[in-house]
Amino acid sequence: MHRPCDDLQLQRVGAAESVDDRDGVGATRQSELGDERVDQPRGELVGGRERDPRRASFAMDPDAQLNLVVTQREGGFGPTGMGAGHQRQAESAGVSGGSSTVDIIILIGRILFALVFVGGGIGHLTATAAMTQVVQAKRIPAARAVALATGVLLLVAALMVIVGVWADVAALGLFCFLVPTAFLIHGFWADSDPQARLMEQLHFNKDMSLAGAALILLGFLLLAGDDVGLFLTGALLPSLAG
Repeated sequence: MHRPCDDLQLQRVGAAESVDDRDGVGATRQSELGDERVDQPRGELVGGRERDPRRASFAMDPDAQLNLVVTQREGGFGPTGMGAGHQRQAESAGVSGGSSTVDIIILIGRILFALVFVGGGIGHLTATAAMTQVVQAKRIPAARAVALATGVLLLVAALMVIVGVWADVAALGLFCFLVPTAFLIHGFWADSDPQARLMEQLHFNKDMSLAGAALILLGFLLLAGDDVGLFLTGALLPSLAG
């Protein structure tokens, strides 16, 4: 005879078995997860927290991240390793090969710088008597020879700068001429006449300024070497020193 209590007992037994099944599956999963956690290698502590070793290969130094962001903002890397932003600036300036705008600017500057020496050299050679008197007034021996020699120096050096032949040697020669000339010929501190003193001071300042420009040209040529445009030859002094 079937009794209701038997049905209730069967339900209780089935519920207990289902609970045991769920506990068994959960324990199995927990055991598998635990084994997985045990098998995983432990990473190093960074900032008090354990870093996942699987992500270590993707870690990047903060400075490298900053450089990457700056490079991306400038337009990324071009085919030659230069940022595309810098490539665009170089192309807009006209310095991407051939006779560029910068080369023409340098040529015009060389011509303007050398013109004053062309005039001075011609003056020394055509008005030698007057230049000799100026040198004699400063008590410099061999005045006529000095006037002629300095005239040749000025003219030849100026042409070398304009044409672009060993312009570094020419710039050095002009510097060696200008500094002694400023102190020996245009020593304004020795003149008592205010007007003559002012004129000599102007010439002194002019010679010293030109000497500085000659040094800039010399340094530029030594730094640029053969990469400078519109020069017939490169710098001579580095080859002699090497």
